[in-house]
This record gives sequence, C-alpha cells and structure tokens, in this order.
Amino acid sequence: MTFILRSFIYLFRNKKYVLLFLTITALMDVFLGASKLIDNGITQVENNFYEKVGPELYFQYQLEDDITDTRLWHADNRDHNIVFEKYYEFVDKYTNDNRVKEYQYSLYTFFLSDNLYIKKSDSNIDRNNYSTQQLYGVSNENYFDISLGKIKITEGRNISAEDVANNPNVCVVNSNLIKIHDGKEEEIQIGDIIPITIRVINSNNGNYTTAKEYMLAEKKLWLKVIGKYQKEESEAATTTIMNNTEKIYCCNGFIKEYDAQKRELENKFDIYKNSEYEKDNILTLGVKEVLIKLKNPDDVIPFGLEISKDLFDLNHNPNNLNSDGLPKTEYFHLVRSTDAYESLKWILKGLNKFSTVVKPVCLVLYICMISMLLKYFLKLREKEIGVLMSMGDTKIPWQILSEILFMSIIASMISISISYWLSGVISNSFLNVATNEGTINILNEINNVDYKDLINMYKISLSVNETLEMMMLEVLIPLAVSIFPIIIITKQDVKKVLLD
Repeated sequence: MTFILRSFIYLFRNKKYVLLFLTITALMDVFLGASKLIDNGITQVENNFYEKVGPELYFQYQLEDDITDTRLWHADNRDHNIVFEKYYEFVDKYTNDNRVKEYQYSLYTFFLSDNLYIKKSDSNIDRNNYSTQQLYGVSNENYFDISLGKIKITEGRNISAEDVANNPNVCVVNSNLIKIHDGKEEEIQIGDIIPITIRVINSNNGNYTTAKEYMLAEKKLWLKVIGKYQKEESEAATTTIMNNTEKIYCCNGFIKEYDAQKRELENKFDIYKNSEYEKDNILTLGVKEVLIKLKNPDDVIPFGLEISKDLFDLNHNPNNLNSDGLPKTEYFHLVRSTDAYESLKWILKGLNKFSTVVKPVCLVLYICMISMLLKYFLKLREKEIGVLMSMGDTKIPWQILSEILFMSIIASMISISISYWLSGVISNSFLNVATNEGTINILNEINNVDYKDLINMYKISLSVNETLEMMMLEVLIPLAVSIFPIIIITKQDVKKVLLD
C-alpha cells in the first residue's frame, strides 16, 4: 500500500478533519482571492480612465468660463485688456510647445450691430439702438459646443478643418439671427454675406446699446454664412448681461484680424476712460476653452506644474491682491486629466483600503489557524505515526503532505469561484453609492466620463496565469506551514510515543 493510497483512506475516514480544514482554508483563500480581484479592478479602472481621457490639460479662467455671470463682469479694478494680453501670451506659449500633440481654444469678442438682431417672440426689435453680437472663434472643427452637443447644425455645414487652416471669412450663425435690409426684417440664408462692424466708442459707462452719440469711427468686415445652428433646450439663454447675444462662430484667424484692425482704428483717437469704463468693457478680446492634449502621458505632471506657475503669477496680479498680498479671487486654475481621475478616486479608496487591510490580516490568521489545526490533528495521530515508524516506514511526512496537498487544491478551487462572488458584492456596495452622481469636472465632461462610466470600467477578472498563481499560493501556504509540525512529530522517540 503506497503512502498516497493511505492518504486517501485517511481523508475518507476522517471527514470531520477534512471538513474543518477545507472550511478554514477555503475561507481564508476567499478573502485573499477577493482582495486580489479588487486590486485588479482598481488597476483596470485607472488604465481605462487614462486611456479614455488621455494626457490632457484644460485652462480655466473664471471670468471667461463664467462670462454670463454679471457679478464677475463687475469685479473691482478689472482691466480686461491687460489681463487678456498676459493670459493669451502664455496660452500661445504652451500651445506651441513641442510636447503638445494637439490643442484648441476659442477667441471671442463682441461687436455693435445696427442691422443684425436675434428674433424673439416676446419682444420687438428696437431698431434705434445697437444690438450686441458675439463673435466666437474656433481652432478646431470639433469645438466644444459641437463636441458637447450644446448646438446642432440645422442648415448648411459646420466650419471645417480646411476652413480653420486657410482662414476664410466664413461663419455659422444662430437660426434666429435676422438682418434688417431696406427697413425690412429678412431671414439670413446660407451664402449671405453679413457685416461685422468695428465701432470705436468714446464711452464712459459701458452702455453700448445706446452709445450712438459716443461714436468716433467705424469700419466693416464681412463674413459669409455657411451654416445655421440651434441651441439644445438645456442650453437656452438665461437673462444675463449678454441676453441679447448668440454666438456667431468663425475661425480664430478672423477674430485676430478683427481685433488688430479695431486696435489700429482706436489708436487714432484719444478715447476717454475712467475707472468705470474698463470693468464693463465687453468689446475687448477674450480667450476661453483652452484644451491641450500631450503626446506623452508622463508629461502631464511636469507640464502642468509649468503652467500652474504662470497661472500663479496671473492670480497675483497687483489689481487682484488684498491687503495681505493674497489673491482676492483665484481666477486662473488648471485641470489635468490626472486631477480628473483623482476626483473619481475617492470611490475606490474604500475598496483599496479593504484590499490593503484584508491581505495581511488574512495571511496571519491563515497561518495561525492552519498551524493550530495541524498541531491538534497530528497530536491525535501520534499512535498511528508511532506504529508506522516502528515498522520502518520512512514516507510518513510525504503521506501527511499529500493529504494537505489534496485538501488545499480542493479548497483553492472552491475559493476561486466564491472570491468572484464576494469581490462583486463588496465592490458593488462601494460603487453603487456613486451611481447617481453627476459629471465631475470639465475634462470629464469633454470626454463624456462620469461616475457611471467609472463603475462600468470596473471589471472583476483574473487571467489564466493569475488564476494559476493564486491557486499555487493557496496550496503552498498550508504546505509550508505544515513542514515544521511534521518535522517535530516525526523526530519524536517511537517508544515514548507508543508507551504514552
């Protein structure tokens, strides 16, 4: 009779011992396996998230991003031209960096028109005053309002990459924009040429719609209408400082040309200004929605630190400092794709903490419990072992090890399947708290990533190699633990064992 056959006979006859060993081993293996599966899920989320979001940075300038907030436009001591020039200078610097794969940003300005108006059902057009219209430049055919679904092209076509590259004077207008021709209202058609008028105002109150008496000079530029758009309902205009404006989308190159000619014209006059003028000056140039995509994900942190230093200097503009020398408002800040992940990561911290705590605790408990169990059952088998030793059997240690090996293999097979179930239960209990959360920040919104996407990215899985490695670990631990008590009991005096 071989020692392997004796192992099976012993296990068959000692079902209580087998059941207890399997229960303890499988239970510990389940928690070890679940923690490994959770770790894999967390790693997978991080990889999937960065793959979807990519190495991106987004500059946020509060006054530009919240331009419809009247309170921000009436900030104290705000000189829009000075702030813009410094901001645009470093935007231009970083978008032309050799680490940048692609970028986009929008220049914008407002102009006063006496023949372009937004048709509204609840009000009549006041043809005696100027209407304030917004010119909005794009550097990419997939600009934010298109990519985020804020507008929809309803007629004609959108601005193309070729348009951006060649900088023709083309535009996409709101479907409610109308023109006044020979005193009559006319709907703007695809192919129409619309005037974009530069007007130099000598005004000290910012009330440009009634500023005809302050007119110093004017010059007309022209845009060809290639498309018309409608706003999505969720993007309907609210009552703001610019509630009579809708964007006229054109190429950034046209905005630069418009601004250059406007400044050239303004320089011919001594325009009256006081402290009440600049803070209300919406006719200056602005830049917003600056998005940079890098070639290498490893550059996100160092590139972001460089940008943050420049933003720090802008926030510490003398006009924005309080009596303590600190910024009154952090107007400028940076959002990185790494920050976007960190804003999601709080959901995973509980899972990570579970995994971090469970593994060492389970391992210690596992070793202690298996040690005590083996010591107890080997003590019960002293007579049996003594008899076999007196008969000159030298394979007793191999018999005991084979018994532990058989039981460990069965326990690991049971525990793997239970680990999947347990890790799923634990993970869902943490992740479900975020199911109803909204979009995290602008980069997540741009890339259409929210908390539900995070949950979908979390997949509990093990590769074939990882499964084999885990089974090997779960088998080797009890085998390693059993070696010391086996050596002790097989080294005892046979006579003493049999006489006791």
